Amino acid sequence: MRKPLRFAAVVIALGIVTACGSSNENAGQQSDSIDTNAADRDCPLGRKHGQCLTLVPSNLPADICDTPGTKDFTGGYLDPTHPDAMIEQAGGPTIYLYKFANVSGDITDYGITTAIVATNSMKLGSYTSYPFGTSDGQGSNGAYPHCGGGGAGYGTEGGPTGGGPAYGSETATPLLPGSRGGDGNSADLVAGGGYGGSAIQLVSCGALQIDGSVTVNGGDGNFGRGTGGPGGGGGGSGGTILIEAASVTTAAGGGLSANGGNGGGGDLGFGGKGGTVDSPPGASVCGYDDIDMGPPYYVTGNGAGGAVGRIRINVAAGTQPQLLGSMSPAPSIGAVSTHQGAPS
Repeated sequence: MRKPLRFAAVVIALGIVTACGSSNENAGQQSDSIDTNAADRDCPLGRKHGQCLTLVPSNLPADICDTPGTKDFTGGYLDPTHPDAMIEQAGGPTIYLYKFANVSGDITDYGITTAIVATNSMKLGSYTSYPFGTSDGQGSNGAYPHCGGGGAGYGTEGGPTGGGPAYGSETATPLLPGSRGGDGNSADLVAGGGYGGSAIQLVSCGALQIDGSVTVNGGDGNFGRGTGGPGGGGGGSGGTILIEAASVTTAAGGGLSANGGNGGGGDLGFGGKGGTVDSPPGASVCGYDDIDMGPPYYVTGNGAGGAVGRIRINVAAGTQPQLLGSMSPAPSIGAVSTHQGAPS
Protein backbone atom coordinates (compact mmCIF):
# COMPACT_ATOMS: atom_id res chain seq x y z
CA MET A 1 0.00 0.00 0.00
CA ARG A 2 1.38 3.41 -0.89
CA LYS A 3 2.37 5.54 2.08
CA PRO A 4 1.67 9.31 1.82
CA LEU A 5 4.86 11.38 1.70
CA ARG A 6 5.53 14.07 4.26
CA PHE A 7 7.18 17.26 3.12
CA ALA A 8 8.69 20.04 5.16
CA ALA A 9 6.82 23.33 5.08
CA VAL A 10 7.96 25.57 2.28
CA VAL A 11 7.91 29.32 2.77
CA ILE A 12 8.89 31.25 -0.33
CA ALA A 13 8.09 34.33 -2.40
CA LEU A 14 4.38 34.51 -1.77
CA GLY A 15 4.77 33.62 1.90
CA ILE A 16 2.43 31.74 4.17
CA VAL A 17 -1.04 33.12 3.74
CA THR A 18 -4.07 32.36 5.81
CA ALA A 19 -6.75 31.96 3.16
CA CYS A 20 -9.90 31.99 5.21
CA GLY A 21 -12.44 34.56 4.23
CA SER A 22 -10.98 35.89 0.98
CA SER A 23 -14.15 34.87 -0.85
CA ASN A 24 -16.37 36.51 1.75
CA GLU A 25 -14.42 39.75 1.62
CA ASN A 26 -15.21 40.09 -2.07
CA ALA A 27 -18.62 38.40 -2.14
CA GLY A 28 -20.35 41.76 -2.28
CA GLN A 29 -18.59 42.62 -5.53
CA GLN A 30 -19.91 39.68 -7.51
CA SER A 31 -22.75 41.84 -8.76
CA ASP A 32 -20.36 44.21 -10.60
CA SER A 33 -21.77 44.86 -14.05
CA ILE A 34 -19.83 43.29 -16.91
CA ASP A 35 -19.60 45.31 -20.12
CA THR A 36 -19.66 43.45 -23.41
CA ASN A 37 -18.59 46.31 -25.68
CA ALA A 38 -15.76 45.76 -28.11
CA ALA A 39 -13.62 48.21 -26.11
CA ASP A 40 -13.72 45.82 -23.14
CA ARG A 41 -12.42 42.73 -24.91
CA ASP A 42 -9.07 43.22 -23.19
CA CYS A 43 -10.84 42.77 -19.84
CA PRO A 44 -12.07 39.14 -19.56
CA LEU A 45 -14.30 40.03 -16.61
CA GLY A 46 -15.32 43.47 -17.91
CA ARG A 47 -14.43 46.83 -16.40
CA LYS A 48 -15.69 49.23 -13.77
CA HIS A 49 -14.84 52.92 -13.42
CA GLY A 50 -12.21 52.63 -16.16
CA GLN A 51 -10.46 49.68 -14.57
CA CYS A 52 -10.45 46.01 -15.55
CA LEU A 53 -12.10 43.71 -13.06
CA THR A 54 -9.70 41.12 -11.63
CA LEU A 55 -10.63 37.62 -10.50
CA VAL A 56 -10.47 36.86 -6.77
CA PRO A 57 -10.11 33.08 -6.27
CA SER A 58 -11.45 31.08 -3.36
CA ASN A 59 -9.00 29.77 -0.73
CA LEU A 60 -6.04 31.74 -2.16
CA PRO A 61 -4.59 35.27 -1.78
CA ALA A 62 -7.10 37.80 -3.12
CA ASP A 63 -4.47 39.58 -5.27
CA ILE A 64 -3.06 36.45 -6.95
CA CYS A 65 -4.17 37.68 -10.41
CA ASP A 66 -2.86 41.23 -9.92
CA THR A 67 0.73 40.38 -10.83
CA PRO A 68 1.64 38.26 -13.87
CA GLY A 69 3.25 34.85 -13.59
CA THR A 70 6.91 34.78 -14.58
CA LYS A 71 7.02 31.43 -16.37
CA ASP A 72 4.90 29.05 -18.43
CA PHE A 73 4.09 25.43 -17.58
CA THR A 74 3.74 23.11 -20.57
CA GLY A 75 2.83 19.91 -18.77
CA GLY A 76 4.53 17.25 -16.70
CA TYR A 77 4.95 16.46 -13.03
CA LEU A 78 4.29 19.05 -10.32
CA ASP A 79 7.16 18.78 -7.86
CA PRO A 80 5.68 18.83 -4.32
CA THR A 81 9.02 19.94 -2.88
CA HIS A 82 9.04 23.19 -4.89
CA PRO A 83 5.67 24.95 -4.85
CA ASP A 84 5.58 28.72 -5.20
CA ALA A 85 3.89 29.03 -1.82
CA MET A 86 2.18 27.07 0.93
CA ILE A 87 -1.31 28.37 1.73
CA GLU A 88 -2.73 27.61 5.17
CA GLN A 89 -6.52 27.32 5.10
CA ALA A 90 -8.84 27.19 8.08
CA GLY A 91 -10.57 23.82 8.36
CA GLY A 92 -8.54 22.15 5.64
CA PRO A 93 -5.06 20.94 4.71
CA THR A 94 -2.26 23.17 3.48
CA ILE A 95 -2.57 24.06 -0.22
CA TYR A 96 0.51 23.69 -2.43
CA LEU A 97 0.30 26.69 -4.76
CA TYR A 98 1.88 26.86 -8.23
CA LYS A 99 1.66 30.14 -10.17
CA PHE A 100 2.40 30.51 -13.89
CA ALA A 101 1.75 32.92 -16.77
CA ASN A 102 0.22 30.24 -19.03
CA VAL A 103 -0.58 26.57 -18.38
CA SER A 104 -0.93 23.87 -21.05
CA GLY A 105 -0.42 20.15 -21.60
CA ASP A 106 -0.98 17.14 -19.34
CA ILE A 107 -0.30 17.40 -15.61
CA THR A 108 0.49 14.71 -13.03
CA ASP A 109 0.28 15.49 -9.31
CA TYR A 110 1.39 13.42 -6.35
CA GLY A 111 -1.98 13.72 -4.62
CA ILE A 112 -1.46 16.64 -2.25
CA THR A 113 -4.00 19.46 -2.03
CA THR A 114 -2.96 21.63 -4.99
CA ALA A 115 -3.84 24.96 -6.59
CA ILE A 116 -2.57 25.89 -10.07
CA VAL A 117 -2.93 29.53 -11.17
CA ALA A 118 -2.46 30.85 -14.72
CA THR A 119 -2.46 34.63 -14.77
CA ASN A 120 -3.03 34.69 -18.55
CA SER A 121 -4.76 31.52 -19.77
CA MET A 122 -4.97 27.79 -19.09
CA LYS A 123 -5.45 25.07 -21.71
CA LEU A 124 -5.12 21.64 -20.13
CA GLY A 125 -4.86 18.27 -21.72
CA SER A 126 -5.53 16.00 -18.72
CA TYR A 127 -4.88 16.14 -14.98
CA THR A 128 -4.35 13.01 -12.89
CA SER A 129 -3.24 12.49 -9.30
CA TYR A 130 -2.68 9.69 -6.83
CA PRO A 131 -5.32 9.12 -4.14
CA PHE A 132 -4.29 10.62 -0.82
CA GLY A 133 -7.13 11.88 1.33
CA THR A 134 -8.15 12.85 4.82
CA SER A 135 -10.00 11.16 7.67
CA ASP A 136 -13.03 13.48 7.84
CA GLY A 137 -15.38 10.94 6.26
CA GLN A 138 -13.48 7.71 6.91
CA GLY A 139 -15.49 4.51 6.73
CA SER A 140 -15.72 2.23 9.75
CA ASN A 141 -13.61 -0.90 9.90
CA GLY A 142 -15.46 -4.12 9.16
CA ALA A 143 -16.70 -6.08 12.18
CA TYR A 144 -14.32 -8.90 13.12
CA PRO A 145 -13.87 -11.38 11.59
CA HIS A 146 -16.09 -11.61 8.52
CA CYS A 147 -17.29 -8.16 7.40
CA GLY A 148 -15.92 -5.80 4.78
CA GLY A 149 -15.02 -2.19 5.57
CA GLY A 150 -17.43 0.71 5.18
CA GLY A 151 -17.07 3.10 2.26
CA ALA A 152 -15.72 6.60 2.82
CA GLY A 153 -18.09 9.56 2.70
CA TYR A 154 -17.66 13.03 1.23
CA GLY A 155 -20.24 14.45 -1.19
CA THR A 156 -22.68 11.88 0.22
CA GLU A 157 -22.43 9.21 2.89
CA GLY A 158 -20.19 6.27 2.07
CA GLY A 159 -21.54 2.82 1.25
CA PRO A 160 -23.08 0.97 4.24
CA THR A 161 -22.62 -0.75 6.62
CA GLY A 162 -20.31 1.63 8.48
CA GLY A 163 -20.16 4.21 5.71
CA GLY A 164 -18.41 7.48 6.54
CA PRO A 165 -20.38 10.75 6.85
CA ALA A 166 -20.75 13.49 4.23
CA TYR A 167 -18.73 16.64 4.95
CA GLY A 168 -17.45 19.86 3.38
CA SER A 169 -19.25 22.49 1.29
CA GLU A 170 -20.46 22.57 -2.30
CA THR A 171 -18.44 25.78 -2.77
CA ALA A 172 -15.21 23.81 -2.11
CA THR A 173 -14.21 26.37 0.50
CA PRO A 174 -12.12 25.15 2.22
CA LEU A 175 -10.53 22.91 -0.41
CA LEU A 176 -10.79 19.34 0.89
CA PRO A 177 -9.71 15.91 -0.38
CA GLY A 178 -11.72 12.72 -0.12
CA SER A 179 -11.45 10.22 2.74
CA ARG A 180 -10.16 6.70 3.30
CA GLY A 181 -12.39 3.64 3.33
CA GLY A 182 -12.62 1.39 6.37
CA ASP A 183 -10.40 -1.67 6.73
CA GLY A 184 -11.48 -5.27 6.61
CA ASN A 185 -10.03 -7.07 9.65
CA SER A 186 -9.20 -10.52 10.92
CA ALA A 187 -7.16 -11.72 13.89
CA ASP A 188 -3.85 -11.26 12.11
CA LEU A 189 -4.51 -9.55 8.78
CA VAL A 190 -5.93 -6.29 7.49
CA ALA A 191 -7.36 -5.48 4.05
CA GLY A 192 -6.83 -1.75 3.85
CA GLY A 193 -9.46 0.71 2.71
CA GLY A 194 -8.83 2.79 -0.42
CA TYR A 195 -7.39 6.28 -0.08
CA GLY A 196 -9.52 9.35 -0.79
CA GLY A 197 -9.19 11.33 -4.01
CA SER A 198 -7.00 14.43 -3.98
CA ALA A 199 -8.12 18.07 -4.19
CA ILE A 200 -7.24 20.33 -7.12
CA GLN A 201 -8.07 24.00 -7.67
CA LEU A 202 -7.55 25.28 -11.23
CA VAL A 203 -7.58 29.07 -11.58
CA SER A 204 -7.20 31.07 -14.79
CA CYS A 205 -7.33 34.84 -14.58
CA GLY A 206 -8.53 34.72 -18.21
CA ALA A 207 -9.97 31.76 -20.13
CA LEU A 208 -9.73 28.13 -19.04
CA GLN A 209 -10.11 25.19 -21.44
CA ILE A 210 -9.87 21.46 -20.65
CA ASP A 211 -9.43 19.18 -23.65
CA GLY A 212 -8.90 15.96 -21.70
CA SER A 213 -10.00 14.66 -18.30
CA VAL A 214 -9.46 15.96 -14.78
CA THR A 215 -9.62 12.96 -12.46
CA VAL A 216 -9.56 12.81 -8.64
CA ASN A 217 -11.30 9.47 -8.04
CA GLY A 218 -11.08 7.62 -4.74
CA GLY A 219 -8.92 4.52 -4.50
CA ASP A 220 -10.27 0.96 -4.43
CA GLY A 221 -10.27 -1.05 -1.22
CA ASN A 222 -7.93 -4.04 -0.98
CA PHE A 223 -9.22 -7.59 -1.48
CA GLY A 224 -9.65 -9.83 1.53
CA ARG A 225 -9.62 -13.58 0.94
CA GLY A 226 -8.48 -16.81 2.49
CA THR A 227 -8.98 -18.95 5.56
CA GLY A 228 -9.21 -16.70 8.59
CA GLY A 229 -8.58 -13.67 6.40
CA PRO A 230 -10.24 -10.25 6.55
CA GLY A 231 -13.19 -8.94 4.59
CA GLY A 232 -12.44 -6.50 1.76
CA GLY A 233 -11.53 -2.90 2.49
CA GLY A 234 -13.97 -0.05 1.81
CA GLY A 235 -13.50 2.27 -1.17
CA GLY A 236 -12.12 5.77 -0.73
CA SER A 237 -14.32 8.75 -1.55
CA GLY A 238 -13.71 11.01 -4.53
CA GLY A 239 -11.83 14.26 -4.03
CA THR A 240 -12.51 17.85 -5.08
CA ILE A 241 -12.24 19.70 -8.40
CA LEU A 242 -12.60 23.48 -8.06
CA ILE A 243 -12.37 25.50 -11.29
CA GLU A 244 -12.42 29.32 -11.37
CA ALA A 245 -11.95 31.49 -14.46
CA ALA A 246 -13.46 34.26 -16.55
CA SER A 247 -14.75 31.53 -18.90
CA VAL A 248 -14.63 27.72 -18.70
CA THR A 249 -14.89 25.18 -21.54
CA THR A 250 -14.52 21.40 -21.43
CA ALA A 251 -14.20 19.35 -24.62
CA ALA A 252 -16.65 16.63 -25.62
CA GLY A 253 -14.03 13.90 -25.38
CA GLY A 254 -12.96 14.76 -21.84
CA GLY A 255 -14.63 15.54 -18.57
CA LEU A 256 -14.38 15.92 -14.81
CA SER A 257 -14.47 12.96 -12.44
CA ALA A 258 -14.48 12.69 -8.63
CA ASN A 259 -16.03 9.23 -8.29
CA GLY A 260 -15.79 6.96 -5.28
CA GLY A 261 -13.50 3.92 -5.25
CA ASN A 262 -14.84 0.37 -5.33
CA GLY A 263 -14.90 -1.77 -2.21
CA GLY A 264 -12.48 -4.67 -2.04
CA GLY A 265 -13.92 -8.08 -2.82
CA GLY A 266 -13.88 -11.16 -0.61
CA ASP A 267 -14.90 -14.79 -0.85
CA LEU A 268 -18.41 -13.63 -1.73
CA GLY A 269 -17.35 -11.83 -4.90
CA PHE A 270 -16.72 -8.22 -5.83
CA GLY A 271 -17.07 -5.33 -3.40
CA GLY A 272 -19.63 -2.55 -3.56
CA LYS A 273 -19.31 -0.17 -6.51
CA GLY A 274 -18.02 3.33 -5.89
CA GLY A 275 -20.48 6.19 -6.09
CA THR A 276 -20.96 8.04 -9.40
CA VAL A 277 -23.29 10.66 -10.81
CA ASP A 278 -25.67 7.82 -11.74
CA SER A 279 -25.60 5.62 -8.64
CA PRO A 280 -24.91 5.72 -4.88
CA PRO A 281 -22.04 3.70 -3.40
CA GLY A 282 -22.68 -0.03 -2.96
CA ALA A 283 -22.95 -1.69 0.44
CA SER A 284 -20.54 -3.98 2.26
CA VAL A 285 -21.34 -7.64 2.88
CA CYS A 286 -20.53 -9.77 5.93
CA GLY A 287 -19.20 -13.29 5.58
CA TYR A 288 -19.82 -16.30 7.81
CA ASP A 289 -18.29 -19.42 9.34
CA ASP A 290 -18.35 -22.37 7.00
CA ILE A 291 -18.64 -25.22 9.48
CA ASP A 292 -18.50 -27.82 6.73
CA MET A 293 -14.92 -26.78 6.01
CA GLY A 294 -13.93 -27.17 9.63
CA PRO A 295 -12.87 -24.42 12.00
CA PRO A 296 -11.52 -21.87 11.69
CA TYR A 297 -12.67 -21.36 8.10
CA TYR A 298 -14.32 -18.02 7.35
CA VAL A 299 -16.07 -17.02 4.18
CA THR A 300 -14.94 -13.38 4.00
CA GLY A 301 -17.22 -10.48 3.14
CA ASN A 302 -16.84 -7.56 0.73
CA GLY A 303 -16.07 -3.89 1.28
CA ALA A 304 -18.48 -1.03 0.54
CA GLY A 305 -18.01 1.59 -2.17
CA GLY A 306 -16.77 5.11 -1.49
CA ALA A 307 -18.92 8.19 -2.05
CA VAL A 308 -18.54 10.77 -4.82
CA GLY A 309 -16.51 13.88 -4.11
CA ARG A 310 -17.36 17.43 -5.17
CA ILE A 311 -17.02 19.48 -8.35
CA ARG A 312 -17.44 23.26 -8.29
CA ILE A 313 -17.11 25.69 -11.22
CA ASN A 314 -17.08 29.47 -10.76
CA VAL A 315 -17.24 31.72 -13.85
CA ALA A 316 -18.02 35.35 -14.69
CA ALA A 317 -21.29 36.56 -13.22
CA GLY A 318 -24.18 36.21 -15.66
CA THR A 319 -22.50 33.48 -17.72
CA GLN A 320 -22.41 29.68 -17.72
CA PRO A 321 -19.50 27.29 -18.34
CA GLN A 322 -19.53 25.34 -21.60
CA LEU A 323 -19.41 21.76 -20.34
CA LEU A 324 -19.30 19.38 -23.30
CA GLY A 325 -17.62 16.42 -21.57
CA SER A 326 -18.86 14.00 -18.92
CA MET A 327 -19.31 15.21 -15.33
CA SER A 328 -19.42 12.91 -12.28
CA PRO A 329 -20.74 14.04 -9.87
CA ALA A 330 -22.79 16.89 -11.31
CA PRO A 331 -20.98 20.19 -10.63
CA SER A 332 -22.39 23.11 -8.73
CA ILE A 333 -22.00 26.47 -10.53
CA GLY A 334 -21.23 29.87 -9.03
CA ALA A 335 -19.88 33.32 -9.91
CA VAL A 336 -16.27 34.35 -9.37
CA SER A 337 -15.55 37.22 -7.03
CA THR A 338 -13.82 40.27 -8.50
CA HIS A 339 -12.11 43.49 -7.56
CA GLN A 340 -10.87 46.49 -9.55
CA GLY A 341 -7.51 45.96 -11.16
CA ALA A 342 -4.91 48.37 -12.46
CA PRO A 343 -6.07 51.23 -14.77
CA SER A 344 -6.13 50.24 -18.43
